[in-house]
Amino acid sequence: MTPRKRSFVFVGLWLTVGLLFPGSATAVPTGGEPNGWDCSQCTRPAQADQSNGTAENPLGFMTAEATRESATTFRVTFRNTGLIRSAGVATPGDVGRVDNGELRGLSAQSYGGPSTFDLSVAVAGELENLSRAARGELSPPATLDRPLLYVNATATAPSRAFTVTYSFDAERDDLRDDGVTRDDLQVLAYYGGKWNRLTNVTGYPDGSDAVVNATTSGTVPLAFGYPRPELTVTNLSQQSRLFANRSGTISATVVNRGHRDGEGTFEVETRNDTVLRNHTIFAEAGQRRTVEIPVAFPGPGEWPVDVDDAETTVQVERPRPAFVVSNLSLSSGRIAPGESVTARATVTNDGRADGAGVVRLRTFDTVVDAKRFRLRRNASRRVTFTQRFDAAGTYTVRVGNRSRTVVVGNGGRPPVANTATAETPASRTGSDVPMTVRWALVVIGAGAVLLFGLAALGRIVRGS
Repeated sequence: MTPRKRSFVFVGLWLTVGLLFPGSATAVPTGGEPNGWDCSQCTRPAQADQSNGTAENPLGFMTAEATRESATTFRVTFRNTGLIRSAGVATPGDVGRVDNGELRGLSAQSYGGPSTFDLSVAVAGELENLSRAARGELSPPATLDRPLLYVNATATAPSRAFTVTYSFDAERDDLRDDGVTRDDLQVLAYYGGKWNRLTNVTGYPDGSDAVVNATTSGTVPLAFGYPRPELTVTNLSQQSRLFANRSGTISATVVNRGHRDGEGTFEVETRNDTVLRNHTIFAEAGQRRTVEIPVAFPGPGEWPVDVDDAETTVQVERPRPAFVVSNLSLSSGRIAPGESVTARATVTNDGRADGAGVVRLRTFDTVVDAKRFRLRRNASRRVTFTQRFDAAGTYTVRVGNRSRTVVVGNGGRPPVANTATAETPASRTGSDVPMTVRWALVVIGAGAVLLFGLAALGRIVRGS
């Protein structure tokens, strides 16, 4: 054999060794024990008891075989963990299959330890259905409003020697009915005295199923499911008047006890389990709120109402028209005796039914005119009255419950006395002289007349 051929044979031998023993390029063989490897530089424990292969498995690949043990348990035996260090199985029979979820199967990744070990798996749709040994002192996780499956496993190998990947699935229609999606599916692991959400979870759609894979180290209890909105209705009550064959509302308190925002749809039932309507309500996670639920009843009387677990009785009235007068105006607020005033007003039917009515004009403390009419519900019309007033006075004009005031003549007050002196041509001549001046002239004139009279009288006496 030439030196070149010997080199090719040597390289081929080392490549074969590298394929058969992964990681051996960095491990140093020791002479202390057969097939032993010094793994002081490895990150995983040394593999013990390596397989030499069998006729069915000549390369010694890792294998897994599942055996059904009961309706809720099965066993997986892993062999030849030395070369290919992972293997998986499907769940045997109907173990792990419940109404709303399923454990499809699992796979293990070996990191050392015995070349053969068993994994005993218990699966149930409810925690109570696991054996006491399987569930221990566990209680359902509070944040998982809809747990679908619980899994607990024990192994004959130490937990550090392997990891297990579980494959769960859920019906997508069930998720849609609960108002959640595949992204809401969670896997929780129990350790440290509490349930913890796993982050190494992957999901994908598969036909009508949503599949989720979750990996754990060793064996820990698992819970598979999802949070969802959980709305309940309480405290039904009637807060406003209800009328037959008319839409109205009743008040209710809604609480979302779930850990996810969402909505719930509730049947509103009455006599003989008759469903009045389906009503959808939204609430945030943990929220408590008051809502108004629309209702309509076919006739008057007392009606029972059931929504969810809440009950009440409401009083339903017969619908009637109701007429309201507004916008009253008068053609004039002041007139002379013998004149007339025109009153105009708007009449509206804001009741619950069509109907006929009468609107009246009142003055002089009595009804003086009336108009009959018929109005449909929510309709309006204008009414007009004309009234004559013959006597002076102040009068109140009423149409319905509206009123205005009209003043006739002087409003009914007595006339004011006229004390002014009648004018004459003589008085008008000096009409521009002030009154005090005129009185002074009168006094002076009278004094002069008196003096002249006295002087004349003296002359007469002396002459006689």
